[in-house]
Amino acid sequence: MQLYANVRPCQTIAELPYVPYKDIDIVTIRENTEGEYSGLEHEVVPGIVENLKIITKKACDNVCQYAFEYASRNN
Repeated sequence: MQLYANVRPCQTIAELPYVPYKDIDIVTIRENTEGEYSGLEHEVVPGIVENLKIITKKACDNVCQYAFEYASRNN
C-alpha cells in the first residue's frame, strides 16, 4: 500500500480572540509521492539545484479518486 494522499484539515480555532477569518472548515488533499517528492534533482553549477517535477496520470487519477470519495464520505 502506498501513502499517496496528503490530507490536511484546517479549521478556525474559535477560542482565539484575534483570527482574521471566522468559520474556516476546509480540507486540502494533494498527491504525496510525485512532483517535488520524486527526488529527481541535480546540482547544475555549485549552489544551483534543479528539480524535475514528474507527475503521472495514474498518480493524479488515484489522488483525485481519493479526494472525491473523501468528499462524499464527509459531506
